[in-house]
Amino acid sequence: METIQNYVEVMFKDFPRTKAMVDLKSNILDTMENKYQALLAEGKSENEAVGMVISQFGNIDELKKEYGILDEQDDTVAYDYLTHDEVAGYIKFQKLFGKMLSLGVALILLGIMIMIFSTSTWFENMAALCFFLLLACAVALFIFFGMQSGRYKKIDRFEFRLTGDDIVWVTELSEKFRTYLQAAITIGTTIIILGVALTVFFTTIYPVADNLSTLPLFTTIIIGVYFFITAGIGDSAYKKLLQDKEMREEAEREARFGWLFGITMPLAAMLFLVLGLAFNLWYIAWIVFPIAAIGTTAVVQILNHTIRS
Repeated sequence: METIQNYVEVMFKDFPRTKAMVDLKSNILDTMENKYQALLAEGKSENEAVGMVISQFGNIDELKKEYGILDEQDDTVAYDYLTHDEVAGYIKFQKLFGKMLSLGVALILLGIMIMIFSTSTWFENMAALCFFLLLACAVALFIFFGMQSGRYKKIDRFEFRLTGDDIVWVTELSEKFRTYLQAAITIGTTIIILGVALTVFFTTIYPVADNLSTLPLFTTIIIGVYFFITAGIGDSAYKKLLQDKEMREEAEREARFGWLFGITMPLAAMLFLVLGLAFNLWYIAWIVFPIAAIGTTAVVQILNHTIRS
């Protein structure tokens, strides 16, 4: 039932919000839901019933022509239907992008760990070299896959439509993905909490070398970040394809103020290096990264709230 409701919402997103259109959408939704229940009563499975109902709905463009609004919409923005291969390719790329992004973050954290665990001048020099090499690899991953994602700008800008069959297919994939999303958030959060607990244990209750006490924290952060990033990007991909309203608004906000992260995060990296190289504070300097991310996010939220007000 939710699939049909999502389908109707997507199909009517370009229609003017007049009373006539609202009534029309409501009537169509009622008709489709009644047909859906009838098919279930005949013994059809939920997926079969949804597919049959949507396939009988017809082309939304024909409905727009009937009500004389197609030309008006097309004069402003041209929305193209994505092919099934384009939809499948986008989902596949986003899954790979999530893994590579988490790998890049892991490389940076690994470089920070090496710097923290260096115990002599010679090791510090080698650790600094390793850090910059790992940082270079991570940046290369970010740049390469960031450029590759440019192929899907029209999806990121929500300038597309899906066919009825693809809406059903993507909705089914999205519902299956929710299981992984919930598990990933739970596992990632639990692992990081465990890392914090172990760090506190080795720092206060069962002291070890100062550098070694942070090992559980960094290790669990790397694992947790993998789950968070892959789950978040996968969920975002499905929401974009299904034209999620909140995701559209979030995309608009990111487009408006996302450039702030391009300033604050490089500054955080510079501060990290200064604190480490000049004051040998590698063991604590890493905290500038989460502070910069949280602070920038807060500023973006305040700016967006101010504009909406």
